[in-house]
Amino acid sequence: MRFDTYNKLTYPYKFFYVEFNPYIAERFTYYSQDSSGEDNLIRNVFYSGIDISTKFSRIFNAKMNSFGFDIDKLRHIITPSVSFAHIHEPTLPSSRLASFDSIDSIGKQNSMVLSLQNKLQTKRDGTTVDFLTFIVDSTYDFKLEGYGGRFSDINLDLEMLPSSWIKFESDAAFDLRKRNFRDANFDITFDLMKRRQIK
Repeated sequence: MRFDTYNKLTYPYKFFYVEFNPYIAERFTYYSQDSSGEDNLIRNVFYSGIDISTKFSRIFNAKMNSFGFDIDKLRHIITPSVSFAHIHEPTLPSSRLASFDSIDSIGKQNSMVLSLQNKLQTKRDGTTVDFLTFIVDSTYDFKLEGYGGRFSDINLDLEMLPSSWIKFESDAAFDLRKRNFRDANFDITFDLMKRRQIK
């Protein structure tokens, strides 16, 4: 049996055009038994980090209502961000725990996530709609226990709503070491009527 609780304290603030969100967090996990049979164990993990981001935007007087596109002006928003995260050494190593999911494999880590979000918004029936969202990000793991730091895969995430009845989604992972795509997925959803979809 396992009981897990995660508590996070943040203090978001803005300096000129840059948003900062430092945080600290604590995770307590109770295990009724470890892998060797010892009873009633509590693992503690301490987290700290900061998220930094800013936004740039511009409005374009574009209008289109043909070929499946429903556009009434476009607002382009660019959001670059960087996140630093530190996970302190847990009070119980993962090797002593039965593995239920990723919570049990938490270990010491220092990482940085670089992300760039591009978003196009338009107006439909008087409301703002995210016409297109494209996010590129990658995680850099700093040197730990004698190993050199390195970037993980480059993740690409695309979501597009050309009109109210069609949605296109795609995500892919580019392997930097092998220099090719490790994974790619594409989905198209058609909303034909209320509660009816083709995907």
